[in-house]
Amino acid sequence: MQRRDLPEGWDRDLPLFAADPKGIAGRDASGVVLNAIARNVPWFLGGSADVGPSNRTTLKFPGAGDFQAQSPGGRDLHFGIREHAMAAISNGLAVSKLRPFCATYFIFSDYARPALRLAALMERMVRRTNRSSTSSRCGPCRVSRCCDPPMPTR
Repeated sequence: MQRRDLPEGWDRDLPLFAADPKGIAGRDASGVVLNAIARNVPWFLGGSADVGPSNRTTLKFPGAGDFQAQSPGGRDLHFGIREHAMAAISNGLAVSKLRPFCATYFIFSDYARPALRLAALMERMVRRTNRSSTSSRCGPCRVSRCCDPPMPTR
């Protein structure tokens, strides 16, 4: 963790998604992958700005738990409707060498923009997923999109 390396076997439970005409919603696939990685990387944690059940960022495997005063070992963070704080907290977690992820609706990502810019300037990787209104296999709805801050080049 201190060297920012991933542990052996971190990817052993990653699912394969077979080609299917009906497809799988991006948020559903993302939730499955987040849980698979989190099971094998103890310092991978994160959460959502009050939309975890909708964007599938809730960690559901045994032992994940909610991060609370009574359970400080929990890895599922509930930020509430605070996108800027969510992004800023995720930046702090990344600086401490944890591997955070966070998610919200794309329309609310403007609130997090200052913290997203700071992450890019600090060259810290935080996995961020956002959902925007578009068309998906379910018709017009919100689907997951990756919105990592651009990393500056040297």
